[in-house]
Amino acid sequence: MLRIHREIARDAARAAGVPLAQLVAVVPGEAAPAVTLAVEGPALSSRTLRGRIATLLDGAPGHLPAGPLLAAPRVFRLTAPCESALAVALWPDHVQPPAATSVFFRLQAGPGEAVLLRMVAAGRLDAGELRALDAVARLAAGRLAGESYRREAAGRRAAYRVYQEAAGEPILVLDAGTGRLLEANQRLSQLTGWGRQELRRLTLGRLVEHPALDAGALLEALSGTATASVDDARLRRRRGEPVPVALTSARIELDGRPVLHLIARDVSRERRALAEQREARELLAALHLAGAHLSVETDEEAVYGVLARELARLGYHCGVLAPAPDGPPAFTWRFLSFPPSLRRALDHALGTPLAAVRVDPMEAPLLRRCLAERRTVHTDRPRRAAAGLLGAASPLDLRRLARLVAIRRVILAPLLREGRAAAALVVAAPRVRRSDPEAIDAFALQASIALDKARLVGALRDERARLESEVERRTAELRRAVTALEAADRRKDNFLANVSHELRTPLVTVLGYADLLLADKLGPLAPRQRTALQVVASSGRRLRAFIEELLELSRHELARPAEPFAPFPLADVITQAVVALAPRFAERGLRVRARVARGTPPAQGQRERVLQVIVNLLGNAERYAPAGSAIHLAAAAVGDRVAVSVTDRGPGIPVEHQALIFERLYQVRDDAPRREGGALGIGLSIAKGIVEAHGGEIGVRSRVGWGTRFRFTLPAAATAPGGREADAS
Repeated sequence: MLRIHREIARDAARAAGVPLAQLVAVVPGEAAPAVTLAVEGPALSSRTLRGRIATLLDGAPGHLPAGPLLAAPRVFRLTAPCESALAVALWPDHVQPPAATSVFFRLQAGPGEAVLLRMVAAGRLDAGELRALDAVARLAAGRLAGESYRREAAGRRAAYRVYQEAAGEPILVLDAGTGRLLEANQRLSQLTGWGRQELRRLTLGRLVEHPALDAGALLEALSGTATASVDDARLRRRRGEPVPVALTSARIELDGRPVLHLIARDVSRERRALAEQREARELLAALHLAGAHLSVETDEEAVYGVLARELARLGYHCGVLAPAPDGPPAFTWRFLSFPPSLRRALDHALGTPLAAVRVDPMEAPLLRRCLAERRTVHTDRPRRAAAGLLGAASPLDLRRLARLVAIRRVILAPLLREGRAAAALVVAAPRVRRSDPEAIDAFALQASIALDKARLVGALRDERARLESEVERRTAELRRAVTALEAADRRKDNFLANVSHELRTPLVTVLGYADLLLADKLGPLAPRQRTALQVVASSGRRLRAFIEELLELSRHELARPAEPFAPFPLADVITQAVVALAPRFAERGLRVRARVARGTPPAQGQRERVLQVIVNLLGNAERYAPAGSAIHLAAAAVGDRVAVSVTDRGPGIPVEHQALIFERLYQVRDDAPRREGGALGIGLSIAKGIVEAHGGEIGVRSRVGWGTRFRFTLPAAATAPGGREADAS
């Protein structure tokens, strides 16, 4: 720019015919408001004079009189006297320098800076000379403005070039009419492999292709509107596969003709990301589906089938290497997902069935690493891996297999059992994907869990079968034992019934004749004979009581009542029990006080069985009560139950016997006075069984020397009429 300023000042001085022209940049309002841009003119021919004038202008700037020119925006020119020092310097040969005039012109005026042109002329200037200077000044102003515009355009062009070259995406500038490439950035050259000069000889149709649009239709789609975008396009590369791009164009005017500014955004990464995202979704769906199916499988072969089916949906082939039946270290192929036709072709290519191949982990490094490290391993060299996994197959076999199955990656994942690698899941992938190892590892983990569950279910199934067999055997044994016990019990009951009946029949005869003899029906007896007969009668009656208890036990065991429970009034049952035992009470002079409290509801149960309980308890009280004493029988309501108690004044029961007297055939052996005859100890056991069968409870409270109280409860009927009291003596 310094060169341009000097040329403007020099040309202005020559055109105006003045000895000096000065360009000054003025910044209003600052401490150092002016800077001399250039000083030129015919008077500055010598270096010495140029230096003197430059020093003079730096020390006393000559623009100061031009202040009004800056303040008046409509004023273009201002005339002022030239400083004397400058006139002396310009005309050093004159004894009396001429009166010089400074003419100031405002060439540019901006908000922050103004550029002034100062021309120094000798003497006073007339109107024609001023018009000539005006023309020169306007020419200088136009030239300065033109240079400013040129520099601004150059700056913009440079900035655009910097932007274009620094852009991360390919940028093309095309002729909107012909589609010829006018300009391209370095990124386009790198992406396509074409040089910058070679690109300028290409057209849009040669460089860009679209699956649905030809070159003309594509150019029309991009240039039809001010801005346009086209997806699914591809940049043709000089060598290699095309690059998928998304085109965005802007139609602009350049040098009077329409051009297209085109940005070709590389979408390879986006499409790879979308493909990976799609693959991840497919993997997640497959894992979810496999997990759902594996959760219900309880068979090892079914687990392998689920794995094969789900992996086949993702494009994988798989197999399982497990320990051979003949034992380690050999492994054998337990499962393969290849279809039968491919299996036969593989067997033919190997010359032996795959099921017969034995794999030694020491000769298969990939398998050895997978089992030893218990982690998923993979390789992108399938032939080397297949050589070990197929029992050291020959190179010819491997080439045959490669023609049958397209495999680019082999992945091995451990199948764990109780924390150790028991087998390996082998997956052959036809293409290389970054997520393959993690996905196969997840499948193997699910399969390991399913196989452990299948083994547990199998073990449980076997154990259940064994237990069922054992239960059936034990049940049969118990059934036979129960049958034998039931038969023995029936024989015992029949024996008791028969013995009681057979004993009772002759006993009736014995007691009958003893009573006849004691009543002197068969003649008078001597005192000793009477005493003997009384002993015989007493012993017979005692034996008869024993037989009656045996008969009662037999009836209780063999003839259990089946009639349903029903409400019945306790007052009637109590009265019936007292009447049944009245002869025995009268024989010993006992008084029975029976009382049923008012409001006592009917009992719910079997009337005859409850009567049997009350009779047993009254008989027990009669047996132990002292002659002439009283027995109290009472009934009352207790909550939703009715309670019946029998109290006597007998000798009482020691504490150590009270918890045992309800057991069958248990008798209290002590020296307490009791009625002659005794019993077998069956009545209380039968009473307890009847009460508990009704859902009630029976208990005893006794104190030696003071008497005994038996009390039992029964459920009350749902509805009960008003109770009544009854007394009997």
